[in-house]
Amino acid sequence: MYLEHFRLNTSPFSEEPDPAVFFPGGGREEVLESLLRDIESGKPLIKLIGSEGSGKTLLCRMLMERLPEGYETICLDNPVGSFEALMRVVCLDLGMEAAAERSSADILEELRLLLELRAEQQHRVVLIIDEAEKLFLATLERVVRVICDTDEAGMLTILLAGRTGLDANLDQLSIYCSNVDINAGYRLEPLGRDETGDYLNFRLRAAGLTGEQQQDIFTPEAVDKIYRSARGNLRLTNILAEESLQHSCSDKSFLVLLDHVDTEPGQEEGGPRPQRSGLSSWLPANRKWLLAGGTLLVLLLAVLLLTGRHAPTPEQPPVQKEAEVTDHGVHPPPAVPGTGGGERSSTPPPPSSAPARQPSAPARSPAGDSTAGQAPPAAAPVTGPAVSTEESARKRDGDRLFRERLGASAKWLAGAYRGGSYTVQLMMLTSAEATANIKKMLTRDSYYGIRDKLYILRKQTSPPTLFVFYGIYDSMDAARRARNTMPLFLRKHHPYALSIADALKKTED
Repeated sequence: MYLEHFRLNTSPFSEEPDPAVFFPGGGREEVLESLLRDIESGKPLIKLIGSEGSGKTLLCRMLMERLPEGYETICLDNPVGSFEALMRVVCLDLGMEAAAERSSADILEELRLLLELRAEQQHRVVLIIDEAEKLFLATLERVVRVICDTDEAGMLTILLAGRTGLDANLDQLSIYCSNVDINAGYRLEPLGRDETGDYLNFRLRAAGLTGEQQQDIFTPEAVDKIYRSARGNLRLTNILAEESLQHSCSDKSFLVLLDHVDTEPGQEEGGPRPQRSGLSSWLPANRKWLLAGGTLLVLLLAVLLLTGRHAPTPEQPPVQKEAEVTDHGVHPPPAVPGTGGGERSSTPPPPSSAPARQPSAPARSPAGDSTAGQAPPAAAPVTGPAVSTEESARKRDGDRLFRERLGASAKWLAGAYRGGSYTVQLMMLTSAEATANIKKMLTRDSYYGIRDKLYILRKQTSPPTLFVFYGIYDSMDAARRARNTMPLFLRKHHPYALSIADALKKTED
């Protein structure tokens, strides 16, 4: 266990937001103080923008802890649902009795009365909506209108914390609220390289690093590699740092060296990026294969030119294109010197009186035979380079894999009715290409290897919404442990544990 190895009390890079280990660097402390001033001055609407994993949730919790007496805070951390459902939660937190369902007008009147009661008691209400980019645009509009229509200034402050998509949504609503500055707010920037090193040391000290261990556990080279991969994103920094400590412990080292930082192939130079689909997402991740293939093609062309100049070979029967197509994809013909390998002209083959092959320069077919007068075997085994990762993925049938996981998910949902079953949500995709993207994802080696643990639920929305979940667990703690030990390519999606019953509700809202 690396905690004992490094003499630490707790896991230094836990992904759970913990106010006890709030890192003030990277402008976080300044943003927190500015938010406190804005709320105390009565600003009605504030936004906090940051990329996934930048620390928005932790900053919201710090804000709740540091607000002085006289403030009541309500935090909605998964604001998926109708405006009435969200306002009902707010009113219940403010003391509304859980009576029968109220209409939209009734719930707004109830909110107004509860706010007036707090004002009489010299209390002010702060509503924090985390992950506010998930709000439906119509719901966000009505939330903003609550601020615009509030008569008593300072009774209510709403803090919207979300990713950059929240900015675009608010821009569309700016015309509805002329009396409120809809652009007031702050942006969390990624850490710089030096700030990343300070952050790693800060978290180690908070986990119990003693004065006797003042030397930095993370070497400068390791910090550089973590920074290049995470690009200052706190969540990815935590993931890489924790895995690096585990690798260092396995090597019985008390320093995290460069080789202990395990980044994904092709991901060392970038942090979290928006999900892409199609050719634009395939090319960057596979550029090294393209370069290698291009180099090989040039060499083969050179060999063909030389052999064609000095040792002419008779024509072979044309390669049938159907042999290159399988049920799982299209595969390029093997480019072997002397066969034409897709480079041969479409001119029909000459008659059998073609000159005999010169013994000194035998031309070999893809099957390895060197007899000019014989046709190649109908099902000759192909020799040559090993099949690449991309080629393996193309052989897999994404449609079939997608159907299999949908079928398995129907059995998986039985846990929702039995109760006591838990899972981990990996991702939610809402776009016209969501289904196609999931099918492509299932064919990749990394996801194909864990496909039996993946479950997919569909929500009938426009555009379609797909949820991807991982595994079945007997308790919430077991699901959280599974999330914390996932490989990096899964954890970067910001997975979180939940009950299967709650997962089912997501598709019914």
